[in-house]
Amino acid sequence: MNYTLYLIGLNRLLTHRISTLLYTSIKNSDYKVCTFLTLPKHQYYPLIYTFNIYGSKKDDKIDILVDFDYKVKKYKDIIYLSYNELNIRYNKEQKHYWSITGKLLTYLEDVSPAFITGFLVENNKKEELALFREFFKI
Repeated sequence: MNYTLYLIGLNRLLTHRISTLLYTSIKNSDYKVCTFLTLPKHQYYPLIYTFNIYGSKKDDKIDILVDFDYKVKKYKDIIYLSYNELNIRYNKEQKHYWSITGKLLTYLEDVSPAFITGFLVENNKKEELALFREFFKI
C-alpha cells in the first residue's frame, strides 16, 4: 500500500517530534519514505510535513490529512483526522496530538507503535502514553 500523509500542526516542536517518530516507525516497517517540510511564511502558521510512503502494492494509494489543530478544511477523497473528527477534547498543552497519532497508526498497515510507545515510556510521559494507546486500537 502507498500513502501520502500530511501532518499539520501549530506546535512546531511537538509536530516535529511526532513526525520524526513516525518517520522512524514507518522506515522500520520496510516502507520507503520521502519526507518534505513546508515552512510557513508567518511564524504563527502551522508546519506542514508531507510523507510519501511507498509499499509493495504499487497501484493502491491512500491520502491521509492529520490536522492536529483543526485549521484545514476537510476534503472529500482524503482521510481526515483531527480532534474534532475523533471527538477528542482540545488540550491547550497539545496532548491531543498523541491521541490523533495513535488513531493515525491504525490506518497505516504493518506500522508498529513500539518506537513511539518506547519514546513515551522512556520520557515518563504517562498521560500522553495513555492517550496514544486509547486510540491505537485495531
